[in-house]
Amino acid sequence: MTETEVVRGRLVIGDDIVPGAITVVDGHIATVEPDEAASAGPLIAPGFIDIHVHGWGGHDAMGDAAALEGMSRALLRQGVTSFLPTAVTASTDRLRRFADGVRTWLPGAPSDGADPLGFNLEGPFLAVSRKGAHAEGLLRHPADVADELIDELIDRLGHSARIAH
Repeated sequence: MTETEVVRGRLVIGDDIVPGAITVVDGHIATVEPDEAASAGPLIAPGFIDIHVHGWGGHDAMGDAAALEGMSRALLRQGVTSFLPTAVTASTDRLRRFADGVRTWLPGAPSDGADPLGFNLEGPFLAVSRKGAHAEGLLRHPADVADELIDELIDRLGHSARIAH
């Protein structure tokens, strides 16, 4: 069954604010059209997608489910509509717990918060010259790590695994 919703209001489009209507079909924007009758409606603006969030609103991305929920709700209040909780470089066991914790939390993420898209493992495979605030002692070179660990981390990413260049 197709679910259609029409949202009317003042649309933020580029540098302009125009009265309009957005038709959403099955959760996806189908049309954006002018609608003069919507000139007194709510302000409707695009949301921000943040793919690198270590924490927000006093909550740590590597915390428990309550921390992830708090982060999700706090991000939405700032205009972030979807995000990737991001792990800092940590021990292998801590990265495993982070990945498992986020994957367990994802299906029950709050509907009144920013939508989690998966998660981001920022380390431990970072160049020492680009480590920033990451603990150098926890960084690993892929050639120095057993293939099984790399395979395990990729498996924990599931279908969202991507290689950044």
